[in-house]
Amino acid sequence: MAAKDTRGRCRSRSASGSRDNVNGSDYKRRKSSPACSSRSNVSNPCSSTASSGKSQTESVSYWMRQRAEKMGIFYATEATDITEFYKISEKWEVEESIIYPFTGKNKQILDSLVKFIKEKLKRTTELNDPVTEGLARSLRNIKLCEKMLEDTENSVIDEPDQNLKWYLSRSLMKIEEFYVELLSFLRKQSFRPKQIAETDFTKLLSKFLEICLLNVDTLPEKRVMEINGVPTASFPDLRINFNEDVMTVIGVVEVKGMRLKKGPSDKKFSIQGVLNDRVLGQHAGELLVDHKESLFGVEAVLGILCMQTTIVFTLLEVSKDHLRRIVEDGEVEQRKQMKRKVGEDDAKNSGIILYTKPYDYMKEEDREEVIEFLVWLGLQTIPGTHRLQKEKV
Repeated sequence: MAAKDTRGRCRSRSASGSRDNVNGSDYKRRKSSPACSSRSNVSNPCSSTASSGKSQTESVSYWMRQRAEKMGIFYATEATDITEFYKISEKWEVEESIIYPFTGKNKQILDSLVKFIKEKLKRTTELNDPVTEGLARSLRNIKLCEKMLEDTENSVIDEPDQNLKWYLSRSLMKIEEFYVELLSFLRKQSFRPKQIAETDFTKLLSKFLEICLLNVDTLPEKRVMEINGVPTASFPDLRINFNEDVMTVIGVVEVKGMRLKKGPSDKKFSIQGVLNDRVLGQHAGELLVDHKESLFGVEAVLGILCMQTTIVFTLLEVSKDHLRRIVEDGEVEQRKQMKRKVGEDDAKNSGIILYTKPYDYMKEEDREEVIEFLVWLGLQTIPGTHRLQKEKV
């Protein structure tokens, strides 16, 4: 039998009770097979009509990395520094929606908010590192988290600048919600460890992202792109929307319950060495399908891959000509001859997925490297009148 979750996805239960080893604890793979939708016919093993021969929508959840490569989409050979991801606002036409770098009052708000968040989350270092380390100290962790939540609830923001106070207050509210979610996770880890599922990691990540004022869509709708005449659908776990628009600033957030394998310590991070072809193929397909709604135009899509509490930022850059070939033919020949823009060197070809090194947002040193980037995006995409915009000279 296949069990459906609240989003219409189905997951198969193997007779052997397949499990993922999570930092010393065996957690059941609660979302062991990729997504299928009850709202449409999506071709996958969960569908009762998968072998009926009828024309169906294909799901990128079943793509392998090699499938994406046939379309001319490849992962870079090694990680890109996160500072390069700020430059997306300079490379691609986003009008004045995304500003880099911040100056003046905008920079003051950014710096103050980043400092505030870092300080309020600092005590998470007192927990086991990582949080999924097992049961030995779980009761201690629960007590610590309860104290963190209590301290956050009793926090008072003493800030005379009412505009800045609004941002700090909103973030503080989200920090409180994060601790509530973390406490729920720790309790389940302690008393019902076999019930830990990918959805638990998804909820925890969404609360962390909201601390940075990002507009998280926790129930994203499917999106469909026609590839060689076949409707192809994407169902990411989360999306980060721009303001209240359908446009996305981070189009694809995919969460996995698996632990990220450790690569060689003497080499620069390469994503192909630590994630399997199924995960890489699915994420590549999701980035491709989501390109139409990207805030940065159809040629650039931001994403996040999350393994438990470890996140990797991704960026697919693809030319309009490349997209046209994918839509018309499916497979793309001579990809390496296609440049993203006229005048760029041959090393920068269309279809490359850039990515950062992994960051565990439960580790202070990792978290402090990504907080500013996330807040920078959040301040410019938050719904309402408080969204930061380019200052008038």
